[in-house]
Amino acid sequence: MSSPLVEGRTSPLGVLFALLSALGFLGSGGPSRIVARLAEPRVADGGFLTHITAELLKGIDICVAFAAPLLFAAVILDVVSALAARSAAPAHLQQSLAPLKALGILCVLAFALERITRAISATHL
Repeated sequence: MSSPLVEGRTSPLGVLFALLSALGFLGSGGPSRIVARLAEPRVADGGFLTHITAELLKGIDICVAFAAPLLFAAVILDVVSALAARSAAPAHLQQSLAPLKALGILCVLAFALERITRAISATHL
């Protein structure tokens, strides 16, 4: 499916997720926070490049705190579902295991939420 909202070809569910993420960004005040950060005065303590490097490192910390547990859970759940589907070769388990994988990733996100919020609050965004 081709949509003017999403680059390239995507599924209807992909378009829905793109719309929901854009709505979340706009609804949480993302643009106003970006403008406020750009408009605040800077203290010339270490130079512009030092400040940019520090901000990039803070962003990488947030990304790693958010993505590492989810990536680990996705790999483990895929391996477990592949082993289960292989052991029951005539029964097609892939269709029934897909919702369980999604539920597993949501559970990992719930357990890792404290670590993610701690990483976000440590960056002082």
